[in-house]
Amino acid sequence: MLMRIGREYLISHGWLLIPAAIIGVVAIVWGAIALSGIEQNGCSGFSYFGFIDHRADAGNYSIQLVNGANPVIITSVMVGPNIDRNPYSSLENVQPGNQFVIRTKPLSLNPGVPFTNTIVRITYDVINGEPNRTDSAICAGRVY
Repeated sequence: MLMRIGREYLISHGWLLIPAAIIGVVAIVWGAIALSGIEQNGCSGFSYFGFIDHRADAGNYSIQLVNGANPVIITSVMVGPNIDRNPYSSLENVQPGNQFVIRTKPLSLNPGVPFTNTIVRITYDVINGEPNRTDSAICAGRVY
């Protein structure tokens, strides 16, 4: 009898679990709910470039992005207080929609230590367009 009541209640009211689960996932993704022991890894805030992935080691920081609507040339990258005015870019002239990687010269990050709230600012020139544009994001991750 009790099993039947529980099953009927779940069938008639179980749909309420779906929106509750969606709200919980959205709250975790947006950072409104922090789960202890889970490390945030990524960048948020870019308005022109699309973030794909990033990686840091004791000497370098690499970030993989997708270009926006215009062909660009990357001119400098600032990661935290460090500015690299001649960063390596996997593509010299990055065409719209292309994925590319930027790697900076040595940083002062310690292996195994997470970094948080690190500003990454990319300066770029739009080919046949506006020079010295910037796009930035707040990044977090772990140094390998």
